[in-house]
Amino acid sequence: MKDAAKLFAYFFAVVIGGALLAPPLFWTAPHFSAFFAKFDFESFFHRALLICALAFLWPLLRSLRLRSFRDLQLDENRHALRDVVAGILLATVPLFVATIALIGTRIFLLKNAVPWNALGAVLAAAIVVP
Repeated sequence: MKDAAKLFAYFFAVVIGGALLAPPLFWTAPHFSAFFAKFDFESFFHRALLICALAFLWPLLRSLRLRSFRDLQLDENRHALRDVVAGILLATVPLFVATIALIGTRIFLLKNAVPWNALGAVLAAAIVVP
């Protein structure tokens, strides 16, 4: 089987597996916590897709004969530090410019007090439901 066909089979397995896994997740999650009852089926479907993508990644890599990182035949990046710094700058500079513009034009306003006690619940929701 060619590598492209293996990749297509992986995508197919992820979608079908996610479609089969999402309903049981959707039905059983509210029994564990009432917190999950407010999320719609689509959120659980996305989470099921992520679970299946991770679960089927190992068989895909084995079928492509990628047993270790060396099998990718990548060379060492001689400019790794430069590339990391450039990537960080390319990500943060537009973010800071947009932040300054949105706060400066009063489209967004900063809160006076940050609700630190809600941080745990927000972090748990970010991990559990997309």
